[in-house]
Amino acid sequence: MKDYVCKCGAVNEVELRQQGNATGLYCKKCGRWLKWVGKDEYWAIIHRFEKTGNTAPTVELPDELIINGVKYRRIEK
Repeated sequence: MKDYVCKCGAVNEVELRQQGNATGLYCKKCGRWLKWVGKDEYWAIIHRFEKTGNTAPTVELPDELIINGVKYRRIEK
């Protein structure tokens, strides 16, 4: 399968946006337009990414994090 690579470095982090009668493929990370897609490619993208839920894995952060000697604590909402 074809990988969709953006100039920001994101690979396969894409979303479809309707622009009038055309459908554009955009980077989810930076919002850059990648290309216009036809009907066949539209459905291939829907089946490959949107139905499979291609999202970045969630990362559980620790309760306390130290960066460059500065302590950060998690604030619960």
